[in-house]
Amino acid sequence: YRMSNRNRTAGHNWEREVIKDLKGKGFKEAVSSRYESKRADDAGIDIVNTGPFNFQCKNETKRPDYHKLITEMPDGINIVLHKYTKKSDKGKFTCQGKYALLDYETFLTFLDAYLNK
Repeated sequence: YRMSNRNRTAGHNWEREVIKDLKGKGFKEAVSSRYESKRADDAGIDIVNTGPFNFQCKNETKRPDYHKLITEMPDGINIVLHKYTKKSDKGKFTCQGKYALLDYETFLTFLDAYLNK
């Protein structure tokens, strides 16, 4: 029970960190779907009020099945935000990296928008 509670807290903390970062980039209305929309939460979207972007946050020591997560999300620009952690010998989890994963066609669309601005 304790471990799942730690994992849940770590996941919620990651969502809060992402929301803070998104607000800093202009998504002023971004909030957790747990707070705003059970339907979005059930559809695998963790952060809402972000326009066409659907964000799912994962704070894990293993690599999630990105393909499954992205393809099961509803239509939109689906992005998995992964905080990759590692457990030390003393049992402390430390961040090894943060990643934004999206399908290749969406990536190419972003490149086009960047190169043609």
